[in-house]
Amino acid sequence: MKTYWFTIMSNPEYEQLYQDLRTTAQHHGIEIHAVTTDPSRVSKVPVNTQLSKSVPASTIKLNPEEERIKRLKIEAILNAPSGYERLVYLDADTLLVNPSRITEINGSMKEPWQTQRALLPQQMNWLVNRRWQQRLWPLLKKEGLETFCPGGTDYRQEWNSGVIAGDRKFMEALAQAWLRWWSLLLDICDGYFERDQISYKFAYSQVARHQYGFETISPRYNCIVKRMGFLPDAAILHRAGLPKGTSGLRYRQVRQNWAIAKQTILDNRYQSWARSIT
Repeated sequence: MKTYWFTIMSNPEYEQLYQDLRTTAQHHGIEIHAVTTDPSRVSKVPVNTQLSKSVPASTIKLNPEEERIKRLKIEAILNAPSGYERLVYLDADTLLVNPSRITEINGSMKEPWQTQRALLPQQMNWLVNRRWQQRLWPLLKKEGLETFCPGGTDYRQEWNSGVIAGDRKFMEALAQAWLRWWSLLLDICDGYFERDQISYKFAYSQVARHQYGFETISPRYNCIVKRMGFLPDAAILHRAGLPKGTSGLRYRQVRQNWAIAKQTILDNRYQSWARSIT
């Protein structure tokens, strides 16, 4: 079964992380296709800074170029080269440990708890928040996603999109639904955008859960080191938003855990390769 492996490199940091991912992939005979954008174009696009004082800095209105960059993951799925039966997306900050059974994996990982992150971009103006909520809740009920409304079993539940795998038909259906929910949420929120995870979880629930019965993949295929440590049977390690700060014991411990896991994997791969040619 021919599998298309790919990642997104939208800035220099991801490009640097990709080098380690590619190194681990090469030891398994896997080619990671890198979907890129021109960073010089990004810097020349004016960012909308004329926001109301009631809008947090993390919430922005996307101009066309910014939106194109953020949608690269979706577009890469829909535009994957022909001839591949399966598609596997990996964040650039992942490492392949033992991907031999990836052909059995479908979907992405359900976070083990309901997150504290909001379902919509957050405005300090409660009237704006209320207006957006009054648009969202009826739509979710109409779409069969009432469990994501307040009090529902999936309220603030998320699925991590750092590793997504499945046969081509499923992946394309998921991406099309993701794109649809992206548009719906931008309309609900008057063009404001916060995270693509918001649209992803609604698309994932409709397609993966309701249509295909894919609730989650095993944590071993998305071992988020900062939370899980280094699982003994991990197939894919994920850096996943490792803190960049150096202050505080927790930050140091998290960064140290990733450094140890990364070095262990790279060393083991190199040692295995060296033994094979002696």
